[in-house]
Amino acid sequence: GKTKSPEDLKYNQFIIWRQGKLDDFVLRFQYRLIGGNSGVQYRSWEDEKQWGKWAVGGYQGDFASDDKHTGILYGERYRGILASRGQKTVIGDNHKPTVVEQFGDEAGLQEHIKKEDWNDYEVTAQGFRFSHIINGHKMIEALDEDKEQRRRSGILAFQIHRGPAMTVQVRNIRLKRLSMENTKKIAL
Repeated sequence: GKTKSPEDLKYNQFIIWRQGKLDDFVLRFQYRLIGGNSGVQYRSWEDEKQWGKWAVGGYQGDFASDDKHTGILYGERYRGILASRGQKTVIGDNHKPTVVEQFGDEAGLQEHIKKEDWNDYEVTAQGFRFSHIINGHKMIEALDEDKEQRRRSGILAFQIHRGPAMTVQVRNIRLKRLSMENTKKIAL
């Protein structure tokens, strides 16, 4: 995706994978971002009437040109930031995350992210546990115990964010679906 100005998009848009809904999986891909903000949506949903065509909401693994948001877990169109970089969180029935461990420093983890170059991103969703790893370094861990709003399955999509001029590229996308039987063995 490529934009030249904020007027190019009226809202965040996504390229949506149409091969079914995902539940438990490991997703690996490479991204390169020049300017702006983007991300990968997973276990997400569409609402064209409310949000517009090619718009989705759900869990998002962010990547951004700033020094703060790459690797975070964000709830697009619901709940906001669910885990900042370096955090292990539990999302409660109040729809808010609680930090249960600070395993890394935001600035220290930023040093492992290449600006305007290719980065390896891995997202794992197993049961209601999520992890984001970039270039071999864990960025977040989260457990979603919010029974009202958590998502057990949904679509996969890559974002181009409304805003400043940017170029978003993804390549080498690999998806491995995980067995639900293995997930049942994990203590939730």
